[in-house]
Amino acid sequence: MSGKTGDATAARNQPVQGQGAVGRRDVLLALMGVCSGVLVYASAGLADLRPKSEALGDWLRSRGIGLFSDLTALRRLGAIYLVAHPEESSRTVLSQLLIAGDEGTILSRLLSAIDRDWSSHRVAVVDGWLLARTEARLCAALHLEEAGPA
Repeated sequence: MSGKTGDATAARNQPVQGQGAVGRRDVLLALMGVCSGVLVYASAGLADLRPKSEALGDWLRSRGIGLFSDLTALRRLGAIYLVAHPEESSRTVLSQLLIAGDEGTILSRLLSAIDRDWSSHRVAVVDGWLLARTEARLCAALHLEEAGPA
């Protein structure tokens, strides 16, 4: 009996033929892959670690623009809004006003803010359009994004 146990222990300690030992290169490549995966996963939900203006700008360029059907008209409304509210003509200020505070995705923050604006009658009249203040600010952000880097 002890011979069988000794044989099993010896077999476990021997490398399996045909598989070879794991080399340093294999371990480093695996670790780099794991780290890359973790970074990609983490960066998807950590937009708030970047400055708010970069987070909003990235969202507008990558996802937000696809939500709007007439960007030209919205950007025009944004330009008109900024003439009436020059204190908000900075990407940083607009970003803080649009996405600061609430938890969740940028889209959910914007939708919540629009709902709160309508509920509390925070509106702006822009070129004859009655907009929730957040909607007007979003148009302004679209206008600033079209203008290019600040």
